[in-house]
Amino acid sequence: MSSETEIPMKTSIQRTDNAIGQLNGMSPIDIKALLAAVNKAIVAELHVDLQKPSRSPVADDTKEKAKNSKDTENISRKLKKNKWRAAQKCISICIFLVEMGVVMAQVIIFARFRSGRAEYLEGNELAFKHLFLEDWSASYETMPYPPAEGDYAVYTKQGFYDHLNYIISQYYELPAVTIGTFRWDTKNLSQSQPPLINLCEKHFKTVMIFENDTHIVDSHILTECFDIKVTKEPNGTIIPDIKGFLDSVNHTILFSRLISVEMSMLFKCYHIDTSYENHNPDCFNTAVNVWFDNGQRDGQMKVGLHIKRSDYPCKETPKKNHSVIFDAFVIFIVIVSLCAHICFEYTVGIKEPDMWLDDKTTWTERLVWNIIMLVGDGCVLAGSAIKIGLDTRRIVPVPANNYDVCSICIGIGFLLVWIGFIRYLKYLTFGPKTNNMTTILVKTLKDATPDALRFLFSSSSLFVGFILCGWVVLSPYNIKFRSVSSSAECLFSLMDGDELYVTLQATEADDCPAIWYFSRGFLYLFSLLFVCLVLNLFTAIFLHAYERLKSTGTDDAHNDGHTSVGKSGADAKNDGNSSEGNNGDDTADNETTPLIPK
Repeated sequence: MSSETEIPMKTSIQRTDNAIGQLNGMSPIDIKALLAAVNKAIVAELHVDLQKPSRSPVADDTKEKAKNSKDTENISRKLKKNKWRAAQKCISICIFLVEMGVVMAQVIIFARFRSGRAEYLEGNELAFKHLFLEDWSASYETMPYPPAEGDYAVYTKQGFYDHLNYIISQYYELPAVTIGTFRWDTKNLSQSQPPLINLCEKHFKTVMIFENDTHIVDSHILTECFDIKVTKEPNGTIIPDIKGFLDSVNHTILFSRLISVEMSMLFKCYHIDTSYENHNPDCFNTAVNVWFDNGQRDGQMKVGLHIKRSDYPCKETPKKNHSVIFDAFVIFIVIVSLCAHICFEYTVGIKEPDMWLDDKTTWTERLVWNIIMLVGDGCVLAGSAIKIGLDTRRIVPVPANNYDVCSICIGIGFLLVWIGFIRYLKYLTFGPKTNNMTTILVKTLKDATPDALRFLFSSSSLFVGFILCGWVVLSPYNIKFRSVSSSAECLFSLMDGDELYVTLQATEADDCPAIWYFSRGFLYLFSLLFVCLVLNLFTAIFLHAYERLKSTGTDDAHNDGHTSVGKSGADAKNDGNSSEGNNGDDTADNETTPLIPK
């Protein structure tokens, strides 16, 4: 008989002995009945115990080992999963850093190309101004503000005709006088026969002025254009005579109704950037327009020169374009980075919401970061594709604004890529203090943006009021307030306080003391309100948000994803210590389970 069976039998016998000790004074019949009942109870109890399965210590040990093995396997599986998640994060960061590097290289190369191209175009425009604008000087080539001299203009009728004749003379003598790399756009003509200059005049339909100072004006605008034909002397010398040509076509310029005159000439130019060894030349169709503006009828006819360019394929020896190869490589890297981000963020990130950022990152924040990354990569891809089309001249004709569109796409994409880099900065730093400082900017902006937007909305009404008031009152007396945009720019620059004296001195109101006093009071009040109050309050919003973050402890290092495993281990240790006195199974669970990262 097993030990498990002996225990209930001993218990029954002991109960029987105790009962016999209490039988004194009972009748034999009662004793016999009691003994029969006791025996029956013993047999029933033995029968129940015999029906129970026997518990072996070996079986219990096997069961405990199986349970521990299962827990160990579960921990090992989740730790491997945690390592794979960390590897995914590392791969994503590495791909992103490679993308940043190649995009930065592309931006630097394209910016150098644009700078060299801009220098050529500016020099080319100045050369045309010196060639076709009579008495043009370098003093007109300074920045628009403050102007070194007055406007380039003509003030007499004879001066107007002299300028037209000068342009005609310079145009036909261009090959002999210029040192530039531009020539006539002869098209189907011979090289010695330049295309004719086109002259267009805009004027009112009817303007009649009578001696009694009455006027009849029909404000309908008419445009008349002519191809100017010139006469040559027997020796081939050109005789510029614009009046004679207009008389030959029965046309007279009436200055009382004249609005503007424009002369158009066509040229071909090419440019070779010597800073690049194998760079293909750039060829341009150049339309030079010289205009005479008499729209104000104030006795001053302003003269200016405007150039329109478009690229066209040069007939040069084909060279290997390394820029196209590099741009294709940039597109490949950006696509790989974009695909990796989509796979990690949306395939794994949805199942593991805390994979990339800490647990306090909301879905809205993750969505904002994803939009920034997607828009940035999309702009880089679009800009790179346009740049390849420009370099291979597959966009024909190539207007100059295509380069502007390309630069805007690449520039915005590069900016958004670097903004997205802030997301990964905390994974590239060491130590909790350094880690906190890499995220404090984003957290401060997030916390202060609602209050800052409300403050800007309220202060913008005050700013708009100052803009319109300054434009209405000071525009006749100050060049900085001649338009709404220039008024806004002037007042915005006054927030630094540096332009106050210059703006006050630029107000020419000597004949109107009221305007002089108004300008002083207006600008002093604006400076006091915006320089001393609005800017300081706006700065205080962000400082208050920063102090609030410091006081609430939202930048605690334990909130960072790097410390999740260590924190879980500490929690496990605390749970294990608090569970002393429990059975062995509960203690084992408390010591092992918290080690698994959430």
